[in-house]
Amino acid sequence: MNTGNNINCGCCGFSTIEFDAIAAICDVCFWQKDFSQEKNTGDAGGLKSVSLMQSIVNYKSFGVMDRTFLNKVRLPKESEIQGHG
Repeated sequence: MNTGNNINCGCCGFSTIEFDAIAAICDVCFWQKDFSQEKNTGDAGGLKSVSLMQSIVNYKSFGVMDRTFLNKVRLPKESEIQGHG
């Protein structure tokens, strides 16, 4: 479900990615939108070295796609939670 002009992040599931963005970074989990990894969730490479599948596991475990970016993320806004999951 979209919130305004946003779509749900492929990693955390919150509505944080601009609909027409090509490589936006999610403020909640620091996932960078990557069309290649969204089609091949187990593949690392492309824009980042952590696969989407591993990023999802990491987000569920410690709140960010990779611990390296722990200081760059924030909690989701109420408007981003709508449609989560």
